[in-house]
Amino acid sequence: MKLGTPGFVGPRLREAREGRGLTAMSLAELLGITRSAISYYEKGTTSPQPDVMERIATTLNLKPEFFLRPITTTAGNVIFERSMASATKGIRLRARRRHEWVTEIVHFLCQYVLFP
Repeated sequence: MKLGTPGFVGPRLREAREGRGLTAMSLAELLGITRSAISYYEKGTTSPQPDVMERIATTLNLKPEFFLRPITTTAGNVIFERSMASATKGIRLRARRRHEWVTEIVHFLCQYVLFP
């Protein structure tokens, strides 16, 4: 039996970390765990213990349920930035993750609200 948080979706951790603009190393330092543990969690090899899961959710300012939802694919979405020269890779990645979150929220709301 797999120990840790049941139903934990590892790629959600990577998505949250990148959306908050953190590296795996900086998140590991904030949580007081190793960088390899973050890597294992993100790959889905292992899942965090409930106490670590709470620290992850608190540190990333997300509800624990966020990490239990399946990933939705947004393939084909193109984001046009004004200037590629001034935006670092980290900033573009953070913007892309946040765009995915907004898209997910809109899809959810479309189930209940008819937008003009």
